[in-house]
Amino acid sequence: MPGCALRHLDDQARRAWAAQQHRATLSRLAGVDDAVPHAVVAPTPRDGYRARAVARALPSEAGLVLGLGARFGAPPVALAECPVQAAATRTLLAQVQGALRARGVTPFDPTTETGTLRHVVVEAAGPSRRLVLVTATPTRALDDLIGPADDLGVFVDVVPPGRFDTLRRPRHVSGPRAADFVVGADRLEATLPAWLPQAPASLAAVRAGVLELLAPRADEGVLELGCGVGTLSLALARRAATVVGVDVERAAVLDAARNAAAAGVGNASFRVGRADHAVRRLLAGGQRADVVVVHAMRKPYGAEVMRPLLAFSPRVVVYVAPSPAGLARDLAAAPWLRADRLIFVDQIPGTGGLLTLARLVPA
Repeated sequence: MPGCALRHLDDQARRAWAAQQHRATLSRLAGVDDAVPHAVVAPTPRDGYRARAVARALPSEAGLVLGLGARFGAPPVALAECPVQAAATRTLLAQVQGALRARGVTPFDPTTETGTLRHVVVEAAGPSRRLVLVTATPTRALDDLIGPADDLGVFVDVVPPGRFDTLRRPRHVSGPRAADFVVGADRLEATLPAWLPQAPASLAAVRAGVLELLAPRADEGVLELGCGVGTLSLALARRAATVVGVDVERAAVLDAARNAAAAGVGNASFRVGRADHAVRRLLAGGQRADVVVVHAMRKPYGAEVMRPLLAFSPRVVVYVAPSPAGLARDLAAAPWLRADRLIFVDQIPGTGGLLTLARLVPA
């Protein structure tokens, strides 16, 4: 099915192949030696693991479908019937799809720029759930599509024709403004546009991997770039003297502060800012960073972030990378660092994607 092109492979063979591909990328783009040890961990079940779905509104003979477009003229794939989606996600998708059909809501057609609904975002990673209905033009006609529920936050957003954003400025309609998820003993909240995790079953393994590679000491200060809502920050703060988390998204930073307070973590602070600006400000203020955690997105941070980190003289940097190419390019931009250990986390079974945790030490 779309997005899970490797489901036909034996899981062990798929993981070995994916790790080999990731290592080849790191070698080709950053010269990472093949002798650097690596491990592969697989905390995510094969089915029922995806707690977040971005489902396009598509036409079909049965009516509007929330799902993925198929190839070669095949009908769209309804995500409410997708085995990799979590049960709560499938249930909510089916409920919303049925309500949309009953209302006669039409999918937006980017060719003719007609129709109403572009896509929906459904998240069900924890006790509370979240639904965002994304339309092509402003409307309040969908505000009462789903009845109010204490555990369901409903939002409506507008992404105009010609744009391809997932979200822009979601308008709260009903239910809780924040959704939540659980990692170990911690319950964390996330407020839009901060996402809930796609594969919550993998989070404990990611936490454990980062702590293993970083090995923060009780007298050390941690700098965490891209801290999000504090998923790793709380665990880091329990091991280290202090944690300073930085994220470009204000909502995530506010969530991180609330999550730390709710967990009784008092030695973590959080700041809003771009990573390059934040690093310069922290250096100018004499901030201590004995160890550093860098959360990357698909694109690399670049030399503007990686080079100034040298001024902190960190003992170790742990780089959390959804893209091996992004990690490789950032490592190439920081010749003062070398990778000496890798952990690949199989977060999204059925695909060739692995989350890479890389321990970087002074070269």
